Amino acid sequence: TSFNTMDMFLLSGQGIIVTTPTLTATLNAYLFLKNAVFRIMSASFAKKSPAFQYLETLRKDGESLQKVYIPRLVENIKKIDPESYDIYMKRIKGLQPRLILNMLEDPKDAAKAGKLRHSCREYLGINLDHLGIMYRDELQTIALNSRLPIISYKPNSVLSQAIFRIADKNN
Repeated sequence: TSFNTMDMFLLSGQGIIVTTPTLTATLNAYLFLKNAVFRIMSASFAKKSPAFQYLETLRKDGESLQKVYIPRLVENIKKIDPESYDIYMKRIKGLQPRLILNMLEDPKDAAKAGKLRHSCREYLGINLDHLGIMYRDELQTIALNSRLPIISYKPNSVLSQAIFRIADKNN
């Protein structure tokens, strides 16, 4: 993910992650949020701070930051650089991303939202709010081919109602 994309997402603090229930899509959503956490860290640590030096050491040791266990990393930063830790904690609390699980085919797939939310809370230290789910619907393709949004084409369809519920929850 480019810095520009990440920075635009982080500007609001409440960016929306839209993903599908497939393994690769949910993993990509998780890794996007993990990169957001690292971006907040890099913005929180002054270049000469012990926290910044610690992250640089991890990078130089060849350890992929994607394999780093964030809660342990944050605990180490708290010990070696309390000032940077406080700045980071203040900024990370401002990150309150929201999730939409899209193109579900099986109602059991909705549980994947809970798993992703749990992973974000447990391993990234962030709360991922669940805005809702949207089932795959062939009406969407028909609406697109007619160049109309689904909520205009069939406002009472299951998909349109899901969009309305998500929009209402977002207000």
